[in-house]
Amino acid sequence: RQEKVLTTYTIDVWCWIAMEQPNISVLPNLFNAFRVACHYGIGFSDGISWTSIPNKDVYSKVLTFVLCEADGIFRRLLRISDSCCKDSILKLKSTPEWRTVRPLIKSYLRSSLFLLNQFTDSRILTFTLSKLRASIVFFSAFPSLMRRFIKAAILFWATGEDGLSLSSFFIIRDVATELSSDYLETCLTKAYRAFISHCKYVEPTKFKHLEFLSNSVVELYSVNVQQSYEKVLIALKQLASLLQCALRTKKKDELQRIY
Repeated sequence: RQEKVLTTYTIDVWCWIAMEQPNISVLPNLFNAFRVACHYGIGFSDGISWTSIPNKDVYSKVLTFVLCEADGIFRRLLRISDSCCKDSILKLKSTPEWRTVRPLIKSYLRSSLFLLNQFTDSRILTFTLSKLRASIVFFSAFPSLMRRFIKAAILFWATGEDGLSLSSFFIIRDVATELSSDYLETCLTKAYRAFISHCKYVEPTKFKHLEFLSNSVVELYSVNVQQSYEKVLIALKQLASLLQCALRTKKKDELQRIY
């Protein structure tokens, strides 16, 4: 198949149709272009895509439009509100509308996750995460993608600059509060481990960030006190066991385990 080089005019037409006409005729092309744009500059070729991004103007237009509008497009096609919860998505899974839109949603989410691994600029990452936050309910329909999303959010929360770290925490908190207890468990465990890891080597310049991480962990563990209590109790028992062993043996390696 001959490769099709996209132009800004083509993208403008596709964007207009996607926003003004309630059908999906143009969306496969648009989300295929988004997928290619997410791999822009790394020599991506899967033997299937026939779209080429010729320059940064087209690249920017595709990424910006899809990230800003994809969630709203999906909701209009599925006839669901901005406040739609996970249970509503589960009920939609047996409908013709979901079967039609599902491949597009999955393509968008998967491409966006790949994009997060390519960016290094905190401002761009923050923008991308802020747009993906609206689509948490769609991530819940794809558990494997949700796990990758949580992993990325935890990483950016723990290691990112102020704005990026905060945006990432908003995602973690939304997942913990809006989805099932299993996801809350995942968020609690991963956030705690990330926090502990960053407490091992403390520098004066990191005090403010560590305080933010600490407050974030407290907020997460306050979402469901009963569920959190069980985890805290286990952690305290483990710490008590380590302290007893260290005090009894006074060996260097046992003392180090406490930290």
